[in-house]
Amino acid sequence: MAERLTVQTVRGPVAVSELGRVLPHEHVACDLFRVARQMGLAALNDPDEAVRDLKVFKELGGGSVVEATSGGLGRKPGVLRSVSERADVHIVMGCGWYREPYYEDDMNKVSTAELTDRLLIDIFEGEDGVRPGVIGEIGADREWVSGVEERVLRAAA
Repeated sequence: MAERLTVQTVRGPVAVSELGRVLPHEHVACDLFRVARQMGLAALNDPDEAVRDLKVFKELGGGSVVEATSGGLGRKPGVLRSVSERADVHIVMGCGWYREPYYEDDMNKVSTAELTDRLLIDIFEGEDGVRPGVIGEIGADREWVSGVEERVLRAAA
């Protein structure tokens, strides 16, 4: 019997063949308010609205979304699992850290090795019983990569 390829979703491993059409970069629940206060709508924090949107996606032939909300963006694993169950759409949760303005306060004091350890713990143990299935969204804030962003990128790699 051939080995089944799976993807880790917020509800557990799912066979690749069962993912259906995939949106590869979405935000189901996130909070940009810490940095983007001037944007007006800086947060996606209504699970009922997320369920409605995902049900429409499913009606149009969708099957899965990759939820790219990583550290510092208000990732909510339990909410993602609940939304996934209610909408009956697979959600692949991200992990890691977005860009420097969104990093936790201690990030400038953490080595690449410690960041790697934090990622591995998240990947293998998860949070609220939910494990991520992808590393990201990871990025740089400006035209250059800061020292802490470089450590995050190296840890993600």
